[in-house]
Amino acid sequence: MGLKARTAACDAALADMVAYMRQDGVRVAVYDATNSTRDRRIHLLSVLDDEGIGAKRMFLEIICDNEEVCLKNFLGHVKYYFTMQYML
Repeated sequence: MGLKARTAACDAALADMVAYMRQDGVRVAVYDATNSTRDRRIHLLSVLDDEGIGAKRMFLEIICDNEEVCLKNFLGHVKYYFTMQYML
């Protein structure tokens, strides 16, 4: 999946979350998507501000210092991206 497709998927999830938050009684929503870049986070904040739903925002970062877990995660991503380059 290329950057354009990932961005479209993230924007669709964001639109779904905003629609959900407009429902009566909704107080909390979690948006779990790729927000790892400064530009992506700025976009997310801008959309939430523009929608005027009064959303409070918090970015949650998880830090893992377990070397075995980090290596397994890294190798999984490398394998994924190596495979994807031949699919594009």
